[in-house]
Amino acid sequence: MIEALKENEEVKGWNVEERRRLFLKMRIFQLGLSAMVANGHVPSWLDERESEKLLMETGDQLLLAEQVKRKEDKQ
Repeated sequence: MIEALKENEEVKGWNVEERRRLFLKMRIFQLGLSAMVANGHVPSWLDERESEKLLMETGDQLLLAEQVKRKEDKQ
């Protein structure tokens, strides 16, 4: 997955460590949500469709946060 990420336009130019950290953050969130679903610790309104939407939104937010951080680090 880390190698595949370098093909994504939004992370083009990122080094392996930057892609690895982003993927790890996404994976941590996904595993946490999966554990919550498996243990019945999610609100009743969070059905499968909403879970997928939440995963995608969080992925987008993590990506944006990393992009901002990279930009600030370069300044």
